[in-house]
Amino acid sequence: MERVPADGFLHVIMTGEETIENLKHAWNAVAELAHAFDPCRVLAEGYMEGPGKTNVLFDIGAVFPTLPFPSPIRIAVVCKESKFEDFRFAENVAVNRGAHFVAVFTDVNEAIAWLARPD
Repeated sequence: MERVPADGFLHVIMTGEETIENLKHAWNAVAELAHAFDPCRVLAEGYMEGPGKTNVLFDIGAVFPTLPFPSPIRIAVVCKESKFEDFRFAENVAVNRGAHFVAVFTDVNEAIAWLARPD
């Protein structure tokens, strides 16, 4: 995971192999860094490589609401167009488990606009 300078929000880029272990590690690191921001807004660009296995997508969606994020928080996840449906599946799993603070996008500018909206 790489942290990118940004004004007013935490911006990270996630790369590497798309495994549940790597995703949990990256999101735990994001949760730790996010506590320095008030209000907490996170732009996470997800460019991990892997087949987008359903079990990995389900598992990260299921674990997402249990991660130690500050509250309130808003997280915009940006992915490649080819991974959008996979990421939306993980988002739906997370939201169905109470993580109403996350949304998936394919466009960075749309994600930043969503982060800037008032609560």
